[in-house]
Amino acid sequence: MNIQGFIETKDSALIMPDYQGYGRSTDRSQELCKLTPKSGLEEKRKFRRQVVGFAWHVTNHEKYRWLNDAVCAISGEVRAPIGIPRDHVRQADVKLVFTVDENVWEPPPE
Repeated sequence: MNIQGFIETKDSALIMPDYQGYGRSTDRSQELCKLTPKSGLEEKRKFRRQVVGFAWHVTNHEKYRWLNDAVCAISGEVRAPIGIPRDHVRQADVKLVFTVDENVWEPPPE
């Protein structure tokens, strides 16, 4: 994953995200899926590739300037339709779904 661009907020601020990461292999994603708590979605999730990465943001807008110092973790998955032959799946049917969570600074142990 290598995503850069601009986000315009409702209050007209511009934020430039920089998202870097990768999709885990299908085998590794399935292996890790077996370790997650049972949620009723195991059958769907075992066919989804996991995505992990980091995010940074840059802005000069005062309200969002705190983002310039934030480092975020990305966690998600590639969602493609199930039950359709792979050669019939259109790119528009595939979704990259992820969350971005700020890593909060804590002092290291003495």
